[in-house]
Amino acid sequence: TGIVTVELTGSKFREDMEVWLTNGVETIYADTVLFESYYRAFAQFDLTGKTIGMYTVAALNLCEGEALLENAFEIREGEPDKLSTNLVFPNSPRPNRNIIMMLEYGNTGNIDINAPVIRLASVGGSWIALSPDEVSDHAVEISIPLQIEGDPQGVLRPGSYGIMNVYCYTANTLVFTIKRIQ
Repeated sequence: TGIVTVELTGSKFREDMEVWLTNGVETIYADTVLFESYYRAFAQFDLTGKTIGMYTVAALNLCEGEALLENAFEIREGEPDKLSTNLVFPNSPRPNRNIIMMLEYGNTGNIDINAPVIRLASVGGSWIALSPDEVSDHAVEISIPLQIEGDPQGVLRPGSYGIMNVYCYTANTLVFTIKRIQ
């Protein structure tokens, strides 16, 4: 267990609402509630050392009252740093052409990954970039911060998954490595 950011969806959310987990014996208040809209918010909990099991999610809107979602959250043993990545590209692209590759990434663990950054290296020497205009810079190595659009900044939540385009000029062989640097 560790820090976990949970997406809350519903209605009547407010910036001043409180969110907590309870199993009838133990109550765990959210360290941070990130209000996004009337319908969406994020709650961040530190679950380090907390009792494993099922919990009710509770929220208090001072104007509307308390809302409960019984046995909707399970605390499990933590699986730290389970960042998964995959680079998808054509297996036989024509040489000296611009192609678009897809970088798939996600948090397959059950705790937050803080501000993950990877380094994508073109071992074969083809040029890579995060925008089509930058391919002409002839970079063979780029750093990529991994962030899910709409999620809290600097956090890859458990179960979150994203896809981004990486642009490549097929100047040489398409052989790549991905290494987590942060």
